[in-house]
Amino acid sequence: WAEALTEIDAAIAINPTNANWLAQRGFVLEELGRWEEAADAYQQSLDVEAADRDVMLALGAVLLRLERFTQALTVLDELARLYPDCEASYCHRIQAYAELGQHDRAEEMFYLAQQINDECPHCFYAIGVSLFARARRDKAIFCWKRVLELEPDYYGVNLRIAEAYRADRDDEQAREYLLGEVRGDRG
Repeated sequence: WAEALTEIDAAIAINPTNANWLAQRGFVLEELGRWEEAADAYQQSLDVEAADRDVMLALGAVLLRLERFTQALTVLDELARLYPDCEASYCHRIQAYAELGQHDRAEEMFYLAQQINDECPHCFYAIGVSLFARARRDKAIFCWKRVLELEPDYYGVNLRIAEAYRADRDDEQAREYLLGEVRGDRG
């Protein structure tokens, strides 16, 4: 990835207004774990080509990773305005609103996403986090079990279910899902 970054930087030095190269730079920086720089690269790409769906989505996701939830919402709201059929923009906003404690908005985004794709494991996972934060553990567990139905190897969902059962003092169920998480961890 470091070598790829060197090549992309050399290309950008020749043509600093190539939106695709700037976006590729963002992708490479993400792979290197350099999130702030990736966000800057994606923003530079959007400054050149404002309405690129994939770059907007990538920027929103990186901003979520950086816990810059309000900024992520600005990008994702614009993405949904330009591309109302982009289910991922709703999915990511569930997470952002849940992190900001705006759970009614998180639910609104969940139901909007469901109209586009009612089998998105990421949406069910994110709304489960929101429900768990409001001590609605039964519904959170239901959503997280739905994640397992849709994507059995979804990372971290067994641990979330175990936490919810543990909070309900159902240690046997908690143990079962915790063991499921350990068994599924390839590391």
